[in-house]
Amino acid sequence: MFCEMNSSLLYTYNAYKNEISSLLLNNNRTGIVTSEIDIITDVYPEEAIKIGKLLSTIEQIIETGKSEKGEHSILCRHNSGEELFVVIQETYESLQVIIPAIYSVLLGFLVLEEKWENRKKNKIDQHSASELKEIEVERARIALERDKIALAKEKYELSQMQLKMAGIQKDLRKNILQNNIDILKIQHISYGDIPPAANKTIIQCSAQKSNS
Repeated sequence: MFCEMNSSLLYTYNAYKNEISSLLLNNNRTGIVTSEIDIITDVYPEEAIKIGKLLSTIEQIIETGKSEKGEHSILCRHNSGEELFVVIQETYESLQVIIPAIYSVLLGFLVLEEKWENRKKNKIDQHSASELKEIEVERARIALERDKIALAKEKYELSQMQLKMAGIQKDLRKNILQNNIDILKIQHISYGDIPPAANKTIIQCSAQKSNS
């Protein structure tokens, strides 16, 4: 597991292997969203320990919020300051946990949480039309109950992931600050099987280092 590598080993692995691993990502299953995250730093290529710690932090965030369907890669671009290009292919529910944590831990920026009440409103409303026949009404009622059960399960699983992530975020943020790992900007865009009522900040967001 990448998060168990020491900093220097993790840096070396990503410097030479990510070009290959990024090409292997091909998770096109139903329910999968691809998120491309660009992390611009003021850390230089020769600062291997800092880069290693940054990579380890990102890996730990992803591992904490991942689902069984998830895949990801991290590519190091050796510019004047290191730039990390992270590609995550995950369920939308997992990205709701991973993406805000990346912004929060690395940049101290908070991404708004989704309002779950509207998660499946459109689908549920389809079952309430008055012109439905009696048999259709019964089928709609059953489908509605199934939707409610599925939504309750999703909400529970999301809350558990959020609690788990909250338990490590403070220490991860402290580690970034103590090691003087300077993050200048983070931006991302997500695409794929995105729910109609998805939070726009999970789909796309950009934040930069505060000068205050």
